[in-house]
This record gives sequence, C-alpha cells and structure tokens, in this order.
Amino acid sequence: ALQCVEQDANAHTTPEFPDHWMYNGDAGQPESFTMTLDCKDLLIVYKDSGDHAFGTAEVLVDGEVTRTINALEIGWNHCNAYIVYTSEEVKEHRVEVRMTDVAKKFTILGFGYTLK
Repeated sequence: ALQCVEQDANAHTTPEFPDHWMYNGDAGQPESFTMTLDCKDLLIVYKDSGDHAFGTAEVLVDGEVTRTINALEIGWNHCNAYIVYTSEEVKEHRVEVRMTDVAKKFTILGFGYTLK
C-alpha cells in the first residue's frame, strides 16, 4: 500500500515510489538495508503508516545511529522525508537502516543526497 497519485492525463492512480524497499517482518528476510555511497548530506524518504504492523527503524551512518524513525508517528499512508546525515565534506559512507523490532514492517521509499 503505497501513496498513489494521478499522473499526467491518467485518471488511474500510480504508486509514487514503485521501486521501494520493504522489510515485511519475515524471518527469512535480512533485518536491515545497507548501502555505501559518496555524499555530503543524506536524506531518507520513508512510508508513514497507520497500520500497527509497521514499526520503528534506526538509520546508521558509519556505524552510528543518526535517526530513529517511527513509521506510526503521523499515522497516514504517505511519504515523509528526514535528513539523516550532514557534513562539510563529501566522503564515502556506509548507511544501514535496521529494525528495532524484527516482527514489524518498514518501507524505504528513496534517498536523496548532496555532493556539493
């Protein structure tokens, strides 16, 4: 269930972030999302939800928790964005998003970053 909008002249709705990553609480699924990228600043876009099957995730940059995100904070089915890291210089960072309760769900919709 992603936030959907009508795009262009189409009357049907289209998911805004169709290429998202979702942790769905399954035991066989990795409990975290990881990536490495060069950036100065980093923003995460995640799905906010009113469904209590969703939970809280921690965002770590270079092994340090920079933000804890509760997907139930607002309680709507839409996207939210948070700045999770800022710096004065561009360098390589390891980013991890991990669940605080592995029985809950969490959806990453996308990331934004700066290089200047």
